[in-house]
Amino acid sequence: MSPAAPKAPVMRMYGENQAQDNPDFLHVEPLLERSRQHEFRIRPHRHNGLHQLFFLGSGSGVAHLDGEETRLQAPCLLLVREMCVHDFHWEPPVSGHVLTLARPLCQRLEQYRHVPLQALAQTRLYALDETALAQFTDLFEQLLAEYRRDATARIAALEALLSLLLVQLARLGDHSGQAREEGGRSGRYLQGFTALIEAHHHQQQPVSFYAGQLGITPTYLNALCRELSGQSALALIHGRLLVAAKRSLIYSDAGISEIAWALNFSEPAYFSRFFKRLTGLSPRAFRERHGRVEYMTAG
Repeated sequence: MSPAAPKAPVMRMYGENQAQDNPDFLHVEPLLERSRQHEFRIRPHRHNGLHQLFFLGSGSGVAHLDGEETRLQAPCLLLVREMCVHDFHWEPPVSGHVLTLARPLCQRLEQYRHVPLQALAQTRLYALDETALAQFTDLFEQLLAEYRRDATARIAALEALLSLLLVQLARLGDHSGQAREEGGRSGRYLQGFTALIEAHHHQQQPVSFYAGQLGITPTYLNALCRELSGQSALALIHGRLLVAAKRSLIYSDAGISEIAWALNFSEPAYFSRFFKRLTGLSPRAFRERHGRVEYMTAG
């Protein structure tokens, strides 16, 4: 893409411009639901901090993934990693599901449930045999039913189903799939950087610390972050810190000052300014908007 070419818009969900504040965002819907609204043509766009899984149970279509045309023929499963520019032209009749996952949610499942996330590192198309088709059909139908249900322990059930789905995706792994390596060595550095942020975000370490841990310069780290994620290295660090702050505000009873100290801010006022700069809301206003939510783990 030339520098003068217009950039694909960054969206939370296709056709929706509002921000999604919850760092543990999960959304599942039938493929037909949104596609039919747009006459089966989804224009080029990308998602910051969101991975998507397109499960095609029947039918076909064409996708463009970072400009590369890919033919989709059921039964198949397409993983679109965050910030991959993608569009679709579905050829009805089609059926399937679309699952959208926030990166912090996936990372938390990896940390607390040891769910393998290697498959999320690259955009990939998987052809499904009869056994895999039956497994994913069942998992997506259960996820959709639980997502739409208001029942006891709904979050726990959703996370259990999602964990199983991601495990099944990892098991597909080397057995099938057309992988698109994104960035080669740069991609591996970005994965390492993300893992380091996960381990050290509470310490508020500078970009130079992470670059030193990776054995590269801060300038190179910043450049590869912009290339592969669309954000600067500092923005990714601050983004993870913001996730921790949001989780504490939504899922804990800790006071604003307690949260500020826990996240290594020298003064609560600095934390409030940081939070408002990134969200447009004060920590107190954010908490009042979301209320108190029961949750299994925070951080």
